[in-house]
Amino acid sequence: MKLEELNSALFDYEHHVSDFGDFLGLSYSCWSRIPESKDTELHDALKRHAVGWCDGERLCFKPKYGLVGIMCEVDGERAWFHIQQQTFDQLFDSEED
Repeated sequence: MKLEELNSALFDYEHHVSDFGDFLGLSYSCWSRIPESKDTELHDALKRHAVGWCDGERLCFKPKYGLVGIMCEVDGERAWFHIQQQTFDQLFDSEED
């Protein structure tokens, strides 16, 4: 599955969530935690809800080297958070369309 690369301006303060676990309906909270590369529950949620991404260095709010901003949509509401580059590559970049 390939995701669309989004404009960095969409990754703003208003749409950032610290507790992506709550936003994605996971069974645990994720306050200020970068998603782990082997978290199956999170990976399933990301595959269902991710709508786009932006390189972490280009983010308008909270730019981070080596991370990716991932935009997700749940029940018509969009929010974003950081994930590890390795996680992004594993889930989206290396998969066949």
